[in-house]
Amino acid sequence: RKQSSSTRRPWRHRTKRAAIKLTNAQKAQKKQLRDSEKERYQKRLKEVFASIVDAATALKEEFGKHDVQWYLDEIMQTYRLKQKKRKVAPFQAFVRVEMKAINSAVPEGQRRKKIAECIGDIGKKWAAMSNDEQKEATSSALKELEDNRENRELAHHNSSISAFHDVRTTIEDAKLLLQRLNSRTGVESMLVVVRSNSEHFNPPEAWVTSERVGSFFELAFKQTPHAIALRLEGYCISGVEGVARNYVTETIEMKKDLVKLIYEKLKLAGGKTHIPRMYYKNFDDHITAKHGIKIINWPLEKFCCPSELSTRVDIQVLRNAWESGTTSFYKMSKSEWKEWDEKRFKDAVEGSTSTTVSTPTTPTTTTTGTTTPSPDETTATSPESTECDPASQSPVDPS
Repeated sequence: RKQSSSTRRPWRHRTKRAAIKLTNAQKAQKKQLRDSEKERYQKRLKEVFASIVDAATALKEEFGKHDVQWYLDEIMQTYRLKQKKRKVAPFQAFVRVEMKAINSAVPEGQRRKKIAECIGDIGKKWAAMSNDEQKEATSSALKELEDNRENRELAHHNSSISAFHDVRTTIEDAKLLLQRLNSRTGVESMLVVVRSNSEHFNPPEAWVTSERVGSFFELAFKQTPHAIALRLEGYCISGVEGVARNYVTETIEMKKDLVKLIYEKLKLAGGKTHIPRMYYKNFDDHITAKHGIKIINWPLEKFCCPSELSTRVDIQVLRNAWESGTTSFYKMSKSEWKEWDEKRFKDAVEGSTSTTVSTPTTPTTTTTGTTTPSPDETTATSPESTECDPASQSPVDPS
């Protein structure tokens, strides 16, 4: 729309009225009356709406094909669609009769005549007729028009389609008003319209008065207004419970994928050796002592199954460590394995009760303030770690 550079001018004469100054007591009294009327109106409005909801509930109990919201939409949309504009006039019936006669003479396949093309001749013919002739010519046609109108008013209609057209026309009016406001004042606006019922047909829509508004959302939120509208629609349809349910489901899937990834890494480190499952509790007894495999650079303070991790941050840190190769399994040589076993036996004899996860590299300080042991030190688990449920550890049957 073209921007206007002119200033708005008053287009009608306004007569100045003498202001009636009220005292503070009179202002307080008027305010009290307004508040009382407003409160009474809101109360009555709630009662009316409650009666409509009760009527929709009664329809559901009687027919039971749809939910209460569907019948509520049906009631609210019916009034807009079926209100009468005016009574059927005899001239309308006469036009219907004449147009039917004119088009009946049109050959098959030819374009039919429109009312606008024939209304002049029909009007002249109607004006030349007497009142009795007019009544006689339209008596049956009037009844037919009344029957057709009654059929349109009482016939079943698709309330979802009606709501779609209602939303579409209202949005177009709102866009036009906002665009005119932008032209007059320069204010920027954004209009986002989404459905809250999956049975409705209107798609999510995000409209802006200028590219400036769209650029702001892309810079501030890294998303287009339309993408935000899509996410808003999902939230409005599923609600908070749906969002929370999706978050929990995604977290569970992340844990399952990480468990499978670790087990695949373990099988790859084992080579031809068949390792039926991954153990987290007593890792040194079940994995290192039997297969000579230990873990290098476990990134978390607690050594446990991914299913026991409580935050997504820990899950992502562990997954990134395995995918990047920072954390890995190491299969010791025979001499390293023998040295590890002797060291483990010596620690057991000395009564050592704490064990650590070993690494073949030189000792380094971790983010938790502990040191990663050398290849000669014992590979084990954190004392508070627990074993995964076998079904969640790997696709291999633990039996």
